[in-house]
Amino acid sequence: MKKFLLILVGFLLVFSVGGVAEALTLTDTTTFTALGTNAPEDYVSHGSGDVDLLEGSGDYVIWTHHFSFDALPKEITSGRLTLSLSNDSNGVDFAFGAAESGDWWWEQVDPGDNDYGYSVSTRVLEDEKFTVGLVSLVGEFSISQSVLSIDYDPSSIGPRDVSPVPEPATMMLFGVGLVGMAAIGRKKLFRHI
Repeated sequence: MKKFLLILVGFLLVFSVGGVAEALTLTDTTTFTALGTNAPEDYVSHGSGDVDLLEGSGDYVIWTHHFSFDALPKEITSGRLTLSLSNDSNGVDFAFGAAESGDWWWEQVDPGDNDYGYSVSTRVLEDEKFTVGLVSLVGEFSISQSVLSIDYDPSSIGPRDVSPVPEPATMMLFGVGLVGMAAIGRKKLFRHI
């Protein structure tokens, strides 16, 4: 009986640990050139001049990140947009950005090459596209790339409306309960002998 209980506990521990699903990160990068973007479908529109250079007040560029999840997302836990901007002047340069999620920001573009990161509302990422616009408020600066990073928990059982798989902690509690019931049953068995 003792051997059986040890095997049962070992099986339950292995089963509960084996059920742990890892969170995945999807990264989509759009690179800008004077004529457009590395993926032509990402380019939407721009103001005057080169696509990657925003000159003077009101110049803009709009693009859409197109991506596809490796596995069906059960839950999107976070999103982050990182823009790589470059400023060759020492003057005061300001950028304004807005995204389809309703998120917006404005930032002083510092001299040199800099990355600016922003949290993204996850509610609009499930359709596997995300549109962003960047406007020059004052000054002149360039954009070299936009990186969208999405953290999500994959669903290994199909569509999101299917019942979720029990968490490992739930399975662990279930296993401990079975072991407890077996121990109580063993005591009762030996009392009657």
